[in-house]
Amino acid sequence: MGIMWDLIEHVQLPKVVKVRQNFDETRLENVELAVREQFLKSEISSKIKPGMSIALAVGSRGVALIADITKAVASEVRKLGAEPFIVPAMGSHGGATAEGQKEVLEQLGVTEKYVGCKIRSSMEVYDIGSFKIDETSDEVHVYFDKNAMDSDGVIPIVRVKPHTCFRAPIESGLCKMLTIGLGKQKGANACHQRTFKYMYEMITKSARIKIETGKILFGVASVENAYDKVYTIQVVQAEHFLEADKELLELARSKMPKILFNPIDVLVLRRSGKDVSGDGYDPNVVGKPCSQFVPNNDPYVNVAGILDLTDATHGNSSGIGTVEVITKRLYDKIDFRAMYANAITTTGLDIAKVPMVMENDKEAIMTLVGAANASSFEETRMVIITDSLHVSEFYISESMIPDAKKDSRIEILSEPFEIPFDKKGTLLLSLQQ
Repeated sequence: MGIMWDLIEHVQLPKVVKVRQNFDETRLENVELAVREQFLKSEISSKIKPGMSIALAVGSRGVALIADITKAVASEVRKLGAEPFIVPAMGSHGGATAEGQKEVLEQLGVTEKYVGCKIRSSMEVYDIGSFKIDETSDEVHVYFDKNAMDSDGVIPIVRVKPHTCFRAPIESGLCKMLTIGLGKQKGANACHQRTFKYMYEMITKSARIKIETGKILFGVASVENAYDKVYTIQVVQAEHFLEADKELLELARSKMPKILFNPIDVLVLRRSGKDVSGDGYDPNVVGKPCSQFVPNNDPYVNVAGILDLTDATHGNSSGIGTVEVITKRLYDKIDFRAMYANAITTTGLDIAKVPMVMENDKEAIMTLVGAANASSFEETRMVIITDSLHVSEFYISESMIPDAKKDSRIEILSEPFEIPFDKKGTLLLSLQQ
C-alpha cells in the first residue's frame, strides 16, 4: 500500500458502540398555517399594498423547510395583491456569481416552479451609505442588492442561530441577512475586512442604515429545535429587528443540540458542506472552533477529520482548514474557485487550507487515532457522526461507555463492535441521514 500505510499500519482502531442523544422534540406542526397567522396581523398586512413588487431575500444555509416557508410567504404576499420575486441573499456563496447563487437556491428546493415566483439573481449592488466603527477607523461602505433595492419592499426570510465564528448579543439572523446576505460579495467583503472581532458592530450598524431606507417591510424569522425542525416562526417588523434578533438568539441557543461527550480525542465527520453550516460544520454543536473569537468550545476536540462533502455544497469545502485530515475522495470534489472566493471575501484564509489528504476513510481514521495522543489506542475517545446537523444518533468508542451510562439523555443502542470498512477502505457504518 505504500509508505503512508507503513507509517500507520500499527494503529489499532478502538471498537465502537451506537448511541442516541435525546433532546426536546417540540416542533411547529404546520409551517404554512404559522405564516398565514402572522400575516393576518394588521401591522404586517398593512405594509403590503396591491401592485407592489416585493423581494423575498433567501439565503444559502440548510434552513429547515426553507422552500415551504418561502412558498408560504410568497402566497400570502400574492393574496394581498402584490407580486413577489426571490433574490439570493447569500453574500459570496455560489462562487460569487449570479448563476451560482440561483443554483444554490434551487438545490435547496427554492425553485421558481415550487415557490411560484421568479428568481432574480445578480451580484450588482448599490452603495447606499457608510459608517465608522469608531473615530479612528476608515469608512465602511454599505451595499444593497440592486434587485432588492429597486423593488417596492423587501422581506428577508432567515433562521436565527448562534454564529460559528463570533459571540455577541446578535449573531446569525435578521441583521446579518441584511448586512452580509443582501450585501452580496461586496457587502460581505466590506463587513469581514474588520474581522470577527468587530462583527457585531458591523452587522448592527449596517442593518440600521438599510432599515432606514424604508425598503425593509418586515422579516420572517425561524428558530429550529435540536433536530433541525422548525420550532417557531415569527414575523418581525423592521424597526424591531435588533430587539428580536437578541431574543430569538437566546431561544435558539437554548434549543441547540451538541455532542454530550467531553473531551473528544478524535472527531470524524462523514461529510461537511455550506448547506450544513457556513464553515462546513457547526462548532457550536461539535466543538473544534474555527475562530479565535469563539472561546471555550464545548466539547473540546483534539483532532478531527472529514471524509466527504455534501452534494449541495457544490465543491465549496470552506472550513476544511480547521481539521487535520481529509480523504482523497473529498479532495477530488473541491471547487477551489468557490472555496477561495468564500475565503477571500471573509478574509479568513485559514478555512481554505488543505489538510493532510489520506487515500480512503480507513487510512484517514487510523491517521487521526494515531495522532490523538491517547494513553492507548483502546482508550482513545472517538466520536463518528454524519455531520453537525445530525447528532442524535452516532458512534462512540468503547472507552466512552461509562460516560454514556452516567447521562440520562444518552441511550446505548448496541454492543461494542469493530469498525467496518469495505475492500477499498470505505467506512460502512450506518449513519444518520
